[in-house]
Amino acid sequence: MEGAFRARELPEDSEFLAEDAVFDWSRSISDNRGMHEGRNSLKTLLESFLDAWAEVEWRVTSIEELDGDRLLVTTRVTGRGRDSGIEVDASGAQVWEFRDRKLVRATMFQSRDEAVEELGLER
Repeated sequence: MEGAFRARELPEDSEFLAEDAVFDWSRSISDNRGMHEGRNSLKTLLESFLDAWAEVEWRVTSIEELDGDRLLVTTRVTGRGRDSGIEVDASGAQVWEFRDRKLVRATMFQSRDEAVEELGLER
């Protein structure tokens, strides 16, 4: 997924992404806040996010297995705003849920601590 992000594209027939995948960005503080459903919505979400940046890099910084079907993925985003020129360096987290080896849901959190607290996990 990092490679697709860097290339600013998402394969139409992604092998890792379920057709009906849900992207819960309801905790986002960006214009992309909300629920995004289906593979096409991820493409729209990605394009909308990338349009705001002159330069941007998204990296996975850690992956923790929660159980057989869920991962806690922490990330870091660095970039420079397209219009403002403001530089940003931010971290966040998502819980990725899988079914039949395909991503079916990604839930975004502002931080790993927020994800751990909301999910009732041990720190």
